[in-house]
Amino acid sequence: MENKEKLWIVSEVFYPDETATSFYLTGIAKHIAQYQDINIICGSDTYEKKTNLISREKELSNNIHVFRIKALSLDKNKLVSRILRFLYLTLALAYQIIKRVKKGDDVWLVTNPAFLIPIVALFSKFKKIKLTILVHDVFPENLIPINLLNSQSLVYRALKYIFKKAYVSANRIIVCGRDMGLLFEQKLGTNEKIVLIENWADIDTVYPNLENQQSIYENLGLRNKIVFQYAGNIGRCQGLEELLDIIALCSNPNLHFVFIGEGALKSTLIAKAKSYKITNVSFMDSFHRSQQNIFLNSCDVAIVSLYDGMLGLGVPSKSYNIMAAGKPILYIGNKNGEIGLVVEENEIGWQFESSQTDKILDFFNHFDKFSIREKGVNARISAEQRFAKNHILSKYKKLLI
Repeated sequence: MENKEKLWIVSEVFYPDETATSFYLTGIAKHIAQYQDINIICGSDTYEKKTNLISREKELSNNIHVFRIKALSLDKNKLVSRILRFLYLTLALAYQIIKRVKKGDDVWLVTNPAFLIPIVALFSKFKKIKLTILVHDVFPENLIPINLLNSQSLVYRALKYIFKKAYVSANRIIVCGRDMGLLFEQKLGTNEKIVLIENWADIDTVYPNLENQQSIYENLGLRNKIVFQYAGNIGRCQGLEELLDIIALCSNPNLHFVFIGEGALKSTLIAKAKSYKITNVSFMDSFHRSQQNIFLNSCDVAIVSLYDGMLGLGVPSKSYNIMAAGKPILYIGNKNGEIGLVVEENEIGWQFESSQTDKILDFFNHFDKFSIREKGVNARISAEQRFAKNHILSKYKKLLI
């Protein structure tokens, strides 16, 4: 397959970063590199103090060429520093695009940093490049459910207008969920530019392994407990405070809940659990991606949660490896969300709206282990048949033809 035009992927993060965005983009790049050269413009600050980036990049295909912007040393935990870092990252990536991308080139742009989208969309008109936007988060709509903006505010309406114009000017929009596709169809007034490509399940490295059951919980004394596990970002979009309120009322002595990960609300959840004097909740630090098969196999049921208001704004990518591990999913979120649809269609778990607090509590209080095995088997089958990596990556290959 020969292309005179160059293909570029632009993202804040890329290999060897281990975030979900980096993980999927690296997989996409490695797959495309089998057929043509691919160029990456990305940041470097996540790993630059921890490892030698040049030596790690040698692990990639010779057909992958990486151009990294220089890191800016700022404290990510301070608001002013975070804003400065965000502005620097946006402008630095934009400069590299303007400097390196030529007329007729194909640019695949990820939705982070968000303000790069309208800049590149404007640039694409003047330079006549082909612009594809890979949507992982929908800005500015994703600021409404977490109360960072009011939907009636002038700032929100202005941002929504600017980003709508940017999306309309793109040649193609890749979404990772059906609900996201419908949102963009409404935003654009057409579905002609929209392509659905889900995230994938890593079925070769994540698989059912009963020998590891509860191995990370040895010090918690949970051998005879039914373990519900939340693993991922403990942030503002997941509705975890409300979930903890329900857990505090749970009277089922057989259940234990484990929260694994970091995030803006972790300290809040820990403090709330202490104030409630809850004894059936534990908190653990994040695990490295290479340990997924261990911690995903350590629970009985995996929790995936999103505010109902997040419909169309994001798809929890962790759901696919949960399925690969053969674990049933308790999905708390809008039933029309992508994962809600997957849970229902494939009978791989249970689904509740986040507002159905009484029903969730009743579910916990009357839960037993009899339905776990069948739903877990269905989850693994779904991962293999619908979301295997090779199957999903073949969809990206078709975009190159």
